[in-house]
Amino acid sequence: MKNTLQFIKKTRPKLKVGDYFYYHINSKFYIGIIVQNNVYMNNLQNVKDTINCCLFLNVCERNIEKIKEETIKQSILNENLLLPPINLNKKGWTTGFFVKLGNIKLDFVFKSQNLLRFVYGQNSIYDINYTKTDNIPSLSLVAEIGVYAIEGLEALLQISLDLKFSTENPEWFNPYEYYDKIKGKSKEKLPSWYYKAKKSQNISLSHQKSENHPLLLLSLYLLVKVQLLCSLKFHHLFVKES
Repeated sequence: MKNTLQFIKKTRPKLKVGDYFYYHINSKFYIGIIVQNNVYMNNLQNVKDTINCCLFLNVCERNIEKIKEETIKQSILNENLLLPPINLNKKGWTTGFFVKLGNIKLDFVFKSQNLLRFVYGQNSIYDINYTKTDNIPSLSLVAEIGVYAIEGLEALLQISLDLKFSTENPEWFNPYEYYDKIKGKSKEKLPSWYYKAKKSQNISLSHQKSENHPLLLLSLYLLVKVQLLCSLKFHHLFVKES
């Protein structure tokens, strides 16, 4: 299906900062790049898991060989992105959806790396080293603390690329609500994916009539509870790798 991430091949690369990779969706190959991977968490099973902070660039071709390193560099410098920074584990590679293509030394974007911000709770903001800060240099480089599974990442890409969801989207689903909490801290315009997510909600009169449906309320409660537990877990357990 054109609107879903396509299987390419399973790999187990030793990932490092600057590794760029390709994935396939919407009949095109797109590029992502790892900008930080020296943090880990202890999950509920008390197992360490390296987390890769990735940028998903608005760079694509139908033929992967046509994508050049210079295009990737310019996309990073210009913040030409499909998504805000996304934290991922290695499953995208080991399950065959991401394939490493090369590596770029990120010295030329060291400043850009320092612009990354992560939101926790109502208005707590952290930099890439998870040090608390009030400074938001770029709204495009602000993400919410947490780690995305492949299914969640796929939904974000579907929003940005104006594709249909793989499964029916709950009318109340908006992954970028955290921007409403912080947009007053920056004079920048909100990124395009914020507005596309709003559009994808398709709030209608029928939603208003069904908002008290017990199953909908239960689903919403469980989602909020899971997000809260994840936020608490990552806030306390993200540390720098020694």
